[in-house]
Amino acid sequence: EEIWCQTVIVDPNTDYALSAWITPVLNLNNAILQFTINSDTIGESFTAKPTECQWNEFFEIWNSGINTSAKICITNENRASNGNDFAMDDIALNKVCYQRDSVRVTVIDSISFELNNDTSICPGDNINLTADTLFDNDFTYNWSTGESSKDITVSTPEIYHLTVTHFSGCSGADTTKIEKIANPESKLYEDTTVCLSIKGGLDLNPGSAKWFLWNHPNGTDTSQIFKAEIPGIYDVTLFNGTNCFTTDRVEIKNFCATELFIPNSFTPNGDDRNDTFGAEAIETYYYHLQILNRFGKIIFESFDIQNRWSGDDAPEGVYVYYLDYRLVNKEFGVLNNFRKIGTVTLIR
Repeated sequence: EEIWCQTVIVDPNTDYALSAWITPVLNLNNAILQFTINSDTIGESFTAKPTECQWNEFFEIWNSGINTSAKICITNENRASNGNDFAMDDIALNKVCYQRDSVRVTVIDSISFELNNDTSICPGDNINLTADTLFDNDFTYNWSTGESSKDITVSTPEIYHLTVTHFSGCSGADTTKIEKIANPESKLYEDTTVCLSIKGGLDLNPGSAKWFLWNHPNGTDTSQIFKAEIPGIYDVTLFNGTNCFTTDRVEIKNFCATELFIPNSFTPNGDDRNDTFGAEAIETYYYHLQILNRFGKIIFESFDIQNRWSGDDAPEGVYVYYLDYRLVNKEFGVLNNFRKIGTVTLIR
């Protein structure tokens, strides 16, 4: 049943706040109240607290719509036979005062960037590390080195870490690995002696590196393989980086012994002139001479340049010879192996 009603004047199309306070006076069959305005239910049923003198507030918003008056009624829905006692206070219907403000919310894109690619440096070299994305002053930088600048210069091979943080708390991170470059290893010849004219020069290859610098008797060169065509000292520097280098040197000496002389005929007639066949030279050589007849049979063989073929028991004719020798010099040692193949005519 309705326990209270009152009509008040209201402005159309206006929000009003309906409020009231209630407390039980006797903790028995607590009141259950329903508020209405112009017979329309306002809010849910409102139940008093179970403890005496414990106040509970009712509060709802109501819009007047086209109405210019509001009949406010309160109905007690608890109709127990022994009744209930409660108290109400501050029943009010007030206009709602609105205050408006605005706030801009900016959604920060995920913070993504990349540091320098992993790379290698030489001892003593420096490298600048920086993110590939430029951030404004709303961001802070935290390097694993403890630095807080946008970029840093380092010289120690290790793994470097950068965290970029926006003032909102969003952050992103990346790492880069800096390794040490080893000095190149030279595989250049030891000092050596060759007959440059026979070999057509000597290719000097010091091995692998990123770049090269030769200093030689005729100037400089930057190729990996350099052909030495004249005797002299050849210096080479192998670089894997500005401060990663190895130097080496080789001395090339040129020696070409006197050529052997081999006659193309001999006359074993006992006149002490051209009576034997063999090589003639002023140096000492490794020496191996073979004489073959027309059937390919070896009929004479010598390992001593002084042991020459006399032609005894051999008929006149043309014979094939094979001569293997090595040029030898007391100062320079063994140089080259050679083979000569030819024919000699025995004349009686």
